Amino acid sequence: LRLNNSGKRSLLDLVEYATDDKAPAGAAFSHRGQPAQILTDTVIEAADVQQTFSAQTSGGSIPGNHFEFGRRFIGTTLRTQLLSQKQREFVGIVDGATGKQVLKGEALQAQSQMRALCLQPHRNPLKGKTYWKIGAERNIVPEVDRSGTTMTIDAHGIGATNALQQFLNKSELDRDLVRVTLLRSLNAIFKPDAEFDEIICRHLPDNNWEVFLSEKTKGLIALSQSGSGLKTVILTLCFVHLAPAITKKSLSEFVLAFEELENNLHPALQRRLIGFLTEQAIERKFTLFLTTHSNIAIDLLNKNPDAQILHVTHDGASSYCKTVRAFVESKGVLDDLDVRASDLLQSNGIVWVEGPSDRVYLTRWISLWSGDQLLEGYHYQCVFYGGRLLSHLSADEPDAVSDAVSILRVNRNACVVMDSDRRNELEDLNPSKLRIIDEMKSIQATTWVTDGR
Repeated sequence: LRLNNSGKRSLLDLVEYATDDKAPAGAAFSHRGQPAQILTDTVIEAADVQQTFSAQTSGGSIPGNHFEFGRRFIGTTLRTQLLSQKQREFVGIVDGATGKQVLKGEALQAQSQMRALCLQPHRNPLKGKTYWKIGAERNIVPEVDRSGTTMTIDAHGIGATNALQQFLNKSELDRDLVRVTLLRSLNAIFKPDAEFDEIICRHLPDNNWEVFLSEKTKGLIALSQSGSGLKTVILTLCFVHLAPAITKKSLSEFVLAFEELENNLHPALQRRLIGFLTEQAIERKFTLFLTTHSNIAIDLLNKNPDAQILHVTHDGASSYCKTVRAFVESKGVLDDLDVRASDLLQSNGIVWVEGPSDRVYLTRWISLWSGDQLLEGYHYQCVFYGGRLLSHLSADEPDAVSDAVSILRVNRNACVVMDSDRRNELEDLNPSKLRIIDEMKSIQATTWVTDGR
């Protein structure tokens, strides 16, 4: 996150090398003359000690019974370095909070056990994963048929057209992955902005294949004549839906890394795309890395228990990365992205309610009605106006409001929920409610007045 050249791409490079269980080598990956290192910190569990410190062995460099000696390491943090020979080297036992080495003498007495701990597979959960990446610079362009070569899609989108046309046209491949599965996901992300009926590939006179999309009101449109946002979404879906079939691996064996997907995507489309990827990552159990300058991703993922936000900064000499764990740290990320309080105008929407009990009932009703798909703080936010204080609100154009709180200045997507306060259906609504209803109608916004008190 944050500025260009802060070090986000280097983090993705480290992830790629970790999948091979090795460190990057060569001058291109050195910094100030120092070779690159990948260090992993993992907690030593009781089962780990049982595997490496035998309860039936005593003596040697370890004083007394080996298992009893090893129990002191349970719950400590093991630091391991990945090496270019696909080996791991013991660095030390460190304090998880400070990173400072602890139990140095004890670790030296059990060097062979420490090495055995380092080689346990779960010390590097990315080892053996298939790493595929979408770069910040990407495109889908017409391509010649490369059926005789290994099908692949690179970080810039080269190979995507070939992959799509082969899945659509080769009898040995499942064409429904494109014309049904990929198309369904594409529509789920683009609705209500657009709805596509068909995705096909056509052979052009210059011997290239081109991707075409069909809409009811527009007919077939070449992808080369479409916007970059549409290409980004289709390329992302190629990685999610076609990559497993191309490699004959489950998506759970993949690490997908996407750089700045927000490029050329408006906020609503960003939300739907990131929401789709979040659901897919959880459902199909793959690891997803996103680099972004967009506050949209932060808003969507900040409260997700399956997500982690890393804040990358640069002080002019070095990059620093820390995990964002608290709201105050999230605020720091937004400050670095120059997101301002006035940008609340761009959030999904605000529901104005009378008080706390209204919020409890309303948010629960929305959750039930949507099947837990629409959540407060994620898709909308409730704001209290305090009953009789409704008279101090106005839904008129902000510039026309002088002596009241402008609903539109807080957020242009507004809904006002009001108690009718009527004893029976023949009783009139009070003037403040009628005024708000009229003002909201004039801007095509929503009001909801309850039947009873």
